[in-house]
This record gives sequence, structure tokens and C-alpha cells, in this order.
Amino acid sequence: MPQKQKRKCNTDDDKQNENQQKIIGRRFRLFRESMNMTQHEMTSHLSINDSAISNIETGKYSLRFELLLILHAKFKLNSNWLLTGEGGMTTTPLEIPENCRELVHFMNVPEVEQRIFSDVTDLKQIFKEEIAAWHG
Repeated sequence: MPQKQKRKCNTDDDKQNENQQKIIGRRFRLFRESMNMTQHEMTSHLSINDSAISNIETGKYSLRFELLLILHAKFKLNSNWLLTGEGGMTTTPLEIPENCRELVHFMNVPEVEQRIFSDVTDLKQIFKEEIAAWHG
């Protein structure tokens, strides 16, 4: 008895995922072009083949997590921007206060913890300014 072939149906979720992949692909292309790189040049940085870049940019392939990590490490690509469009295209450099840099370096603090420290320091300054505005 012959087996029935399963019919592939496009649900609304499938269409939404395809559209999202295309949007991410367009953002990836925008990022690559902002770095003044050809598709071939980008492939050499990511250790993937030339057609993979084209397929990512057209939304046929999605970016693997490992590639997002490489893009962030090499180019400071903001994965939140790439995936959602929110924030800047690249992450901002860490702003460790001058009086703390030597200590951070000496303690060999990982980058993630440096970023948290930097954010807390920024918040502290914002709070100081807000308090001064209330009293002044």
C-alpha cells in the first residue's frame, strides 16, 4: 500500500519566520556593507563558504549562534540590533573609569563583568545627576 505524501503547508508562523529571516538577512547585509566588505571578505572572517553569505543575506539560511559570537568578537556587532533592530549596529566600547582601569586589568576581570561594572558606574553617575537636579 503506497504511503501518503505529507503535504507541506505554510502556516502563519512559518511565513512570519521566513519574513523575520529576510529582515535579519537585510540587516546583516547592511552591517557587512557598513564594514566596507564584500561577501567574499566576510566569508574569510567567518570561515564559511561564499554562497552561505548570500543565503544569509537573502533569508534562505539563518545565522547560527556560533557566527553571532564570532561577529560580536571580531566586529562588535550588536546581536540585539541584528535580531530585533533595536539599539545600535555595534556595541559601544567599555567605559571603565580611569581610577579603576589598573585594578580591572590587574584582577584580569572578564569582559562580561567589565561591561556590568561599566553599566553600574554609568548608572551611579546618572543617579548623582538626578539627585543634584532635585536638590538644585
